[in-house]
Amino acid sequence: MSRVPLARPSIADRERHYVQEALDGSWLSGHGPHVERFEWAWAARCGTLHAVAVASGTAALHLLLLALEVCPGDEVIVPALTYVAVANAVRHAGGTPVVVDVDPTTWCLSPDGARAAITPRTVGILAVHAYGHPADIGALAGIAARHRLWLLEDGAEAHLATYHGVVVGGLADAAGFSFFGNKIVSTGEGGAVTTNDPALAGRVRALSRQGVAGGDERYRPSLTGLGLRMGNLAAAVGCGQLDRLDDLLDRRRVLWRRYEGGLRDATGVELQPVSGCVTVAPWLFSVTFDDGRARRDAVRRQLADDGIESRPLFPNLACLPVAAPPRDGCPEADRLAASGLSLPLHPDLPGEDLDRVVDVVRFA
Repeated sequence: MSRVPLARPSIADRERHYVQEALDGSWLSGHGPHVERFEWAWAARCGTLHAVAVASGTAALHLLLLALEVCPGDEVIVPALTYVAVANAVRHAGGTPVVVDVDPTTWCLSPDGARAAITPRTVGILAVHAYGHPADIGALAGIAARHRLWLLEDGAEAHLATYHGVVVGGLADAAGFSFFGNKIVSTGEGGAVTTNDPALAGRVRALSRQGVAGGDERYRPSLTGLGLRMGNLAAAVGCGQLDRLDDLLDRRRVLWRRYEGGLRDATGVELQPVSGCVTVAPWLFSVTFDDGRARRDAVRRQLADDGIESRPLFPNLACLPVAAPPRDGCPEADRLAASGLSLPLHPDLPGEDLDRVVDVVRFA
């Protein structure tokens, strides 16, 4: 039987057209016209005034934290169930990631936990939209406002998800996105910052370009920056992806619903919870097992034997060296890390392969 990858970018004629256009014009670097086109298109899809294309999702968060002038000793609240890049970005900006448990109804940062974790050293909250599900930005924004903190979104896994009808990326002070090869929109490697704040967007852009603000002062930087722009070839791929994004999302949603239908009544299997006020981005389809790690690992071994790739949910960030241990532990993140599994989902996944996955999960 054919191998079933966890994720795979869908590349078609639109992407090839734009890449060839970039090659024919010898536009390979971050100064090419496709970068600007991609930025405008992504800002429009997120409903924001500005988007700055950068080298990766990690770079997007790192540059935002630098632009917000995070300093040594500053604390940034982050969720326990997320990729290590979130904590790495905080560390490399000079801050300390303060890990807070997640809400079992969203798998995202717990507002109550965030409120309890605030200290005089807290400067901001970094909310991750986990596994396509938006965080409770309304509650978190209220907490941030009361304590005069900034609030950032990480939308790497949640392209075009909505919270109370508003697309993620424009719900807080700013947002970071990843366009890695396994994301809904992929440029291979790449990321973006979205915001409605022109000053913040300008500072992020300058920081990504060795501190150069633009214009005629190319060799006179105003900031100590980094070389973290998105290249024009990557942006060309992204332009093709955005041209096809509605179709890509529709195909993913069909597969998502097929998973739901196949696994909703599976014994001992719980589907990712979805709040009534959100639409989830159909990234990876994730489940948990009532029997915890033993059943999860048995299912994963059977999937691998059948040539099907899967992935456990992220480990509790508090268990990794980059983060400081939380005061009260993170039992929900521990539970999800031990019992959760992400299943293959990408636009070109054949329905019969998805059915193979469902059969293993139900009966292994």
